[in-house]
Formats: sequence, C-alpha cells, structure tokens
Amino acid sequence: MGIVVFRQHAFKLIPKNERQLKTTISCDAATWFDARLHQRKYSVHRPVLFTVLVSSRVCLACQSRFIQKRPKVTEGQMKLYIADGNPHCIKVLAALELAGVKCDTEVVSHEEKVVPHFTHPVLPVLLLPDGQHLFSPNSICQYLFDISGQNATDATNQWLEWEATNLQVTNVKSNVSTLKYIHIHTHNHTLLTIFIPHNSQKQTCACVCVCLESELEQWLAKSTGSGDWTANARHITRSWLRDGLKPRCITRDLLWGTPVPHEDYKQKVFYVWFDAPIGYLSITANYTDQWEKWWKNPQQVELYNFMAKDNVPFHSVVFPCSLLGAQDNYTLVNHLIATEYLNYEDTKFSKSRGVGVFGDMAKDTGIPSDVWRFYLLYLRPEGQDSAFSWSDMALKNNSELLNNLGNFINRAGMFVSKFFDGRVPEMLLNEDDKLSPLVSLEIWGYFGAITFHEVIRDALKCILNISRHGNQYIQVNEPWKKIKGGDGDRQRAGTVTGVSVNVACLLSVVLEPYMPSVSHTIRQQLQAPPTCVSTMLQNTGTFICTLPAGHCIGTVSPLFQKLENEQIEALRKRFGGQQAEEESIKAKTPSSSSAAVETKPSSGAAQDADPDRAKQLTALVAEQGNKVRVLKAQKAEKSVLDKEVETLLDLKKQLSLAEGKNPAAQKGKKK
Repeated sequence: MGIVVFRQHAFKLIPKNERQLKTTISCDAATWFDARLHQRKYSVHRPVLFTVLVSSRVCLACQSRFIQKRPKVTEGQMKLYIADGNPHCIKVLAALELAGVKCDTEVVSHEEKVVPHFTHPVLPVLLLPDGQHLFSPNSICQYLFDISGQNATDATNQWLEWEATNLQVTNVKSNVSTLKYIHIHTHNHTLLTIFIPHNSQKQTCACVCVCLESELEQWLAKSTGSGDWTANARHITRSWLRDGLKPRCITRDLLWGTPVPHEDYKQKVFYVWFDAPIGYLSITANYTDQWEKWWKNPQQVELYNFMAKDNVPFHSVVFPCSLLGAQDNYTLVNHLIATEYLNYEDTKFSKSRGVGVFGDMAKDTGIPSDVWRFYLLYLRPEGQDSAFSWSDMALKNNSELLNNLGNFINRAGMFVSKFFDGRVPEMLLNEDDKLSPLVSLEIWGYFGAITFHEVIRDALKCILNISRHGNQYIQVNEPWKKIKGGDGDRQRAGTVTGVSVNVACLLSVVLEPYMPSVSHTIRQQLQAPPTCVSTMLQNTGTFICTLPAGHCIGTVSPLFQKLENEQIEALRKRFGGQQAEEESIKAKTPSSSSAAVETKPSSGAAQDADPDRAKQLTALVAEQGNKVRVLKAQKAEKSVLDKEVETLLDLKKQLSLAEGKNPAAQKGKKK
C-alpha cells in the first residue's frame, strides 16, 4: 500500500484484479488521477483517506507517457459538465477555447451528481470517450492542451495557475447560442468573458469572469496614498483584500427591494448594499441631466464619503469594483472618513425596542437642531466607540454652550449695547492684552483639525477654548467696573469690550460648520459685514478684528437655553424603551375595573400617562421656557413677563398630568 500526498484531492482507489505493490509516491494529484483514470477503470470510494492501492503495472515516474499515448478524440466524443458561477468551470472553458478542442457542454446544478458513485457532487467534470471522468480542473485543462497537440503559452499557464478565489463571477443573460471567448491579457489583470450554452432549447447564460483584484489594489494604493482615509477605513479595507477577493451573493429572497432585472430571477431582489451606492449616481441623474460632470469626471471631481465603520467595505471594495468593472471612467472615492460606533446610554440603539432617538424624533424633543449637532459632534466616535447620554447632553449644553460660549458672546454684545450705545468702542491694546495670541493659537488648532477629518471634534474644542479665554479676559479686566472710573479706566473698558465683541464675531465664523443656525444668529445680532467670513478664513492662524470702532450692532439676546432635569428625565424615559415595556405589562395584567367603584379623580390627582400628549407638551414647555428667558434678558415689562411665566407654569402642570404625575407634589420643587 502506498501513501500519496495530494495538493487537491485524496481518494481511496481499488484497482480491479491487479496485484498490489507497496510503494511510496510523491506526485501531483491532478496529473496522477488523470493518468490512472484514463488507463483503467477503478471503483471510487469515499474521499476521506490519503491512501491509494497502486497497480504494479503503472510507471509513476513516467506520468507523461499516459497522457502522450492517449488517442486523438473527435468532436462529440467528450462531454464537459459545468455549473454557472463556478470559477473552476471558467478555467476549464478558457482552456477548451484556447486549445481549440470541441466537445459537448452541459450546464448542471451545483448539487447534481455527474459522477454517480461520488459521495459529493464535483464540478467541473469531463466525460472521456471510454466512459471515464476527469474531475480535477487542472488535469482537465492540461488534458485538453495535450490532446490538441498544442503548447500552452506563458500567459495561459499563468492564468491556469490562478486560484478560484481570485475570480469574481457574475451571471448575465445572453442570446449567444454558440461558445464564444474573449481573452485580454495585460501585466496587471486579465479580463475573460465566456458564453456558455445551456442547450439547444434554451437561451445561453453568459458568465463574465473579471479579475479586478490587481486593478482594485492599484486604485486603493493611489487613493489611500493621496486622499484622506481614516485608520479604521484603511484597516477594514485591507482585511477584505488580505486573502484575496471572494465571490459574494448580491441577491436576497425578500419581499422588498430592487428587483433583479432578469426573467429567471424576478422573484429575487438586489442586496441593499450592492444596490444602494448606485443611488448616489441615480439621485444625481434625477436632479440634473448633466450628472456625468460629477460621476464620470475623476480628473476634476474629488469624492468624499462619511460613514460608520460597518459600511466601509461597500464603499471601498464592493462599489469601486462595480465601477472599475464597468470600465466607463467613473469617479471613485478619494477620501473615506469612517467613525467607530455610537451607542445609546449603556446599551445599543434599537428601533424595534424603541431605544434611542431616530430620524425626525429629534425635532420633537424641543431641543434645537444646532444643540443636537453640537453634542453629536462633541462625542463623535473618531478613535473609539462612544455613547450618547441624556445627562451628559444636558451637562454639555448647560456648561459649554450656555455658561461658556453663549455667556461670552452675550456679555460682549451686552457691554457694547449698555456702555457704548450699541457701537463698537475704540481699541488701544497694551502689553497686558494676552487674548489675541491665545486666540491665534486656537485658530491654528482649529484649521489643523477641521482639515484632518479624523479629529473633527478637536476643532469644536478649539472653539470652546476661544470662548473660555474670552470669558477669562472679561473676568480679569472687569469692564463693568472700569466703565465707572476715570478716562484711563473707561478707555480700558472700551478696549476689552471691542476686542471681546470681535472675538464673538470670529466665533460666528468658526462655528458655521458645526452650528450653522447659531452662527447666522450671532452675525445677525452683531450686524457683521458679509466679508467677515472670507477675511478671517483667508488669514488662518491670525486673529483679525472685522468690527471696526464705530460699527453699530443689533439687538443682543441669549443664544441657548438651559436643559432642566425634569425635561431630560422625561426624554430619557420616552426614548429608553420603558414605555413599550409598561404597555406590555398593562396588557397582560387583568383589569380590576369590574370590581372597583369608578371615581372621578380630583384636579390634583395623578392620572394615567398619555405619551403622545406628553411628547407635544415637552416641546411646548421648552419653547415657552426659551421665550421667558429671552424676555428676562431683554428686561421686558413685568406684566408681559408675568403673563408668559403663567403660561409656562400651566404648560408644566399639563405636562405633569400627561406623564402620570401629581402636580401637587411638584409645588415644593424650585422652579
């Protein structure tokens, strides 16, 4: 008994009526099977052991003799069994065309057993004239060249050595009824198209096999080398290419989705992440008939993609391969910026469980959109996962926006209005003015962070540092005291106020990418000239005063409102999935109304919660609270203010009732 170490296949073969000989063999499995199966018939048992019983009449040292002595076959004496979408079958078809050998070809399913005594289906299979089967792709390819009397070219030999994982296969419909073959070979990739006939009764199916890996690698090297790709985007993309591109299914058996435009697959839909990126092109084409200026113009267009890390492969591998394979000069992504995951409180977002804030739900919270933008960018998961927290959102809003940023801008504007009749005073700087260099340093950091997309949130922290320096500048110089002193003190108060209001104008410019509405409101209140943006952006790293002495500002009012604990707790409960659980428990609890005497609750008693009503009232309370704060800041008449406060208290009472609370229990709390 001999031991054979095979690269691809191992089967236990028993020759019929042959003397057995113990010998040790080291050979190529495909060639050995090819030679032995062509010479004699064997009974093939289960493909488990690397053990072969060898006939003493077989000269294994001269394997090529068995191939060379094979008789020439004529057309129709052989039959090739293949399967759609099988890369090994594509190899064999290529060799068949290159060798010029003609034989019948039949497409069968992957599950069909062409060789009856095999335990598992094997494809491709070549049925020989003497009734035997060749089932190794490489042995079939070599056999076809040998019987044709041709020598394979270097290009063909190289192609035949490719592993199946390097071939990406897709099926399309074709009206071609005969076997056709196109072979394009370059130093970097090979494009191979083969049309496979089903049979004379059916239309053919074209199997297009495209080796895109080399072309994808070249493009990625260029894009990641010259573009801005985050570290996780690079790592995820490389992990998909580390072991070579793999065939992937692009259809799903679902009731929704884009139908596959093929008669044989009309019950299937495209996988969403194969289909969705095509929407980038189609939505542009729906907007303008000149869409190709963006999507077929890679020389003049830079494409940016922003996403979470789980969507990276579809934008860095799958969709680019589709565009590269189309060979129509499509624009490919130049910059791919990916984040880590954002969690919700101490769990994950879940629509099905009602956990988290989704889509248009944010606008129903009563929290301004710019506050949402600020907080989500502040905790943007750039280097690691982060978590949304209602308590932290309230803390950041109340400390960073209200007490830091908003407080500084409001104080600077109010000093101009109150002490200098709404006009920017003259500014005479001295050696004690340390604000300008500190602001310039933060501007440098801001532009460095905002242009390097992995640290976008760092630019936001530079903005908050500028306003923090401004608050310290005002606090140290105390302009509200110096304005009451002599000429020198009044001059100093004017300088501090003028510099501060110009820093406020600067903040309106750098805030625009993060909080566009707040940015516009600040410039509107300061009546800043339209040129202030371009002036400050063109002089990156240098603080420039764009509001000269004598410039008249508008009415200044608070930019932000405090997020109260009651409001935050109501939102946490509303979006925490608890309400759905409570309703489920209520539904399972037997009603005791039949045994109870119905009584009308008193005006101060707690009633059943009304989530929809509470949702509306939460927004109204937030809006009315903001209105009251603005009136207080503007020092409105007492009668007007009292009326609005009364409305606010009434709304809060209604909100307590809608949440199932007892308003009487809230009276002891500080408003």
